[in-house]
Amino acid sequence: MEIERKFRVLDVSLLREKVVSSGFVFSKNKHQKDTYFVVREKMDDGREKYLRIRSDMVSSLFSLDMHLFDAKLGATEEFEVSVSSFSEMKVVLGKLGLNVVCVVDKKREVFKKDEVVVVLDSVEGLGNFCEIEILGEDVKAIHAKIEKVREELGILEKDEVDDSGYPDLMLALGKE
Repeated sequence: MEIERKFRVLDVSLLREKVVSSGFVFSKNKHQKDTYFVVREKMDDGREKYLRIRSDMVSSLFSLDMHLFDAKLGATEEFEVSVSSFSEMKVVLGKLGLNVVCVVDKKREVFKKDEVVVVLDSVEGLGNFCEIEILGEDVKAIHAKIEKVREELGILEKDEVDDSGYPDLMLALGKE
């Protein structure tokens, strides 16, 4: 299970310096284009479903991803399968009655320290963000660790983007 918190960032350069000075090590740059077909669809068990095709713009690899978000836990269960063709997968989803809801185009810088991942995102049409992510099962301990990292990096709690993901933010702004 992945638990993450997302924050708006005004000064990416300053935050990057804090991330590095806090011992996080640069891992990689990414450019991802996520084409969403389902955003925040309610399931019978109370979770919300997201379905997308992710295009890795650097390696030209594609994946079909389904995320199940549990708002009570603030956690996401993720399922991913590689696909060989974006256009063919888009046709399959269309035949299933699913159409493109929105597209999120983001450039990422990934930093790691121990089990914590800090991601600095520049999202086209939305701005700059920082995600603090940890994988695990102990939800309470993970939330406490994320809070500690947030404080260590000097990120203000008021800059948190509740439990909205980028597709939610895009749709709230009326962008597809």
